[in-house]
Amino acid sequence: MVGLRWMDLQVTLAFSDEGNDIEEQSDVKGSAPLPYLYFEYRRLFSEKWRFTTGLGWFYLKFNDIEGGQWIGRVGIEYLAGKRWAFGAAINLSNINVDWDAIQTEVEDVLNLVIDMSIHDLSLFVRVRF
Repeated sequence: MVGLRWMDLQVTLAFSDEGNDIEEQSDVKGSAPLPYLYFEYRRLFSEKWRFTTGLGWFYLKFNDIEGGQWIGRVGIEYLAGKRWAFGAAINLSNINVDWDAIQTEVEDVLNLVIDMSIHDLSLFVRVRF
């Protein structure tokens, strides 16, 4: 699947240097469609069991902020009927954002890097209409 995701982005960074009585805050806001790639594979092992896996990725650059996210998923489902399924999946996600040269009125203060990983196990019931 290739598509677009509409994303509202708001990033706020506030910091203070108590020794020098400095307080600063910087904001970036915006909305944009992001190109999104997602690949999914489903395989029936028998009449009742299905294996699914997927991998997705998107990237953005907005002013002096750039970053992206990748999403991975591996799961198995038991097809209980024509419309019902029960399953479990392992979900992996990583978000990496770089904010270069955050500026104050006087000078460039710092560069910021955010690297966040989210890994979870989900149990679910799928209902199809």
